[in-house]
Amino acid sequence: MIVRRWNIYYLSAGMATAAIVFLSGFLISKQRDEGYAMAELSVASYAAVLTVQVEDSFDQANALLIAVGSRYIDAKRQSTAEVERLLGQVKKEIPAYPLVSRLGITDERGINVFNTGFDARSPRTLDLSDRDYFRRARDGEKGLLFDGPVQSRLTKEWALILARRIESDSGEFIGVVFVVIPVQAIGKAFSQISLGPSGSINLRTSDFAQVVRYPELSGNNQNIGNRNVSQTIKDLMRTRPDQDRYVYTAVAPIDGVERVYTYHKFNHSPFWMTVGRATADFQTAWQQTAVLLAALSLAMGAFLFWVARRMTQQHNDLERSVNERTRELTVAVRELNDLYNQAPCGYHSLAMDGTVLRINDTELDWLGYSRDEVVGKKRITDFMTPASVDIFKVTFPRFLAEGHAEDIELEFVRKDGRLVPGLVSATAIYDDQGEFQARRSVVLDYTKLR
Repeated sequence: MIVRRWNIYYLSAGMATAAIVFLSGFLISKQRDEGYAMAELSVASYAAVLTVQVEDSFDQANALLIAVGSRYIDAKRQSTAEVERLLGQVKKEIPAYPLVSRLGITDERGINVFNTGFDARSPRTLDLSDRDYFRRARDGEKGLLFDGPVQSRLTKEWALILARRIESDSGEFIGVVFVVIPVQAIGKAFSQISLGPSGSINLRTSDFAQVVRYPELSGNNQNIGNRNVSQTIKDLMRTRPDQDRYVYTAVAPIDGVERVYTYHKFNHSPFWMTVGRATADFQTAWQQTAVLLAALSLAMGAFLFWVARRMTQQHNDLERSVNERTRELTVAVRELNDLYNQAPCGYHSLAMDGTVLRINDTELDWLGYSRDEVVGKKRITDFMTPASVDIFKVTFPRFLAEGHAEDIELEFVRKDGRLVPGLVSATAIYDDQGEFQARRSVVLDYTKLR
């Protein structure tokens, strides 16, 4: 056996070396396609990561708005001093939230009564009543509101606004709490991604308005808020409206550079992002690959023959180890099945409607049925006395709602008509999303206990 394996491994090493040499030329010609594939993979990965990061920041900002809005209502109900104390606390908390530069609160008229960006020179009657997010909140829209990009009246910087309506205990509109996320902060986060000399990242609103582009470009048609997007992405969004991701190649109308792009729509905010790598940045990679493949072919040949020798030595040891492990697993599976089926108590699992999904031999013996007669064909109530069915119908919905273990004394009817009293202890089985999958029960023969 060892001699035969020695021949196989060395023959394989020789064939692999020949294949590597032969395929090197072919791979060089295919390098351009592979470059595209790698570019598509990288931009897709970066887009997914950046989308998650930005939306996580939005989610954290939303949590801050909810908390501050609730605390503001409580403080306002108490006293002006309590409001001032709260606002002082909020100023200290803002740095802990990524991308958020400041937080503000307006009254029901839209007057900005508080802003963490206020200083001694700031106007104390900043009117924000014409802002889209304020009007929507005032008109009754609830939940997280997005607005922008807009130019801040306090600092003149471009920013996104995230806001929520504030209501009194009676539901009366009393103002808006909002946070400011400068687009420059988002651009700074984008600058940490390396996409090559001509790569780009662009964040836009659902109606195509540019929020931030990295790297920035100059020109009137390239400012924040421009809607100058390629016809390619417009066509994709029109023809595939149900998809939230595309990978495509297009020439950007902004700078005339051809790139491989990933379009990535945000999950729960009105934005989408494109991440692109310039085709010129990776098209020359095949030339470098040609040199590397020549060297690697020789190195791999030597390595493969060394591996062949090592594999010859290790194969027998591995085979013995695998065989031994297989025998152990076979014994373990057999023992587990024996434990389940030969246990002194009954086991069964039920679907939502009470259908028997699984049952062990012990319980089948008690009931006098075969497995084929029961699994998937009978409900557990089919084996119960009418009184026990009534108990089951009362306890099972409560069990589904509460999900905890429950001990119930029930009477089962054997196939031959005899009664078998049982003590049933049930637990619920849920999937990874917390959805109910089955009810798993242990049944004790209550005859001896009685």
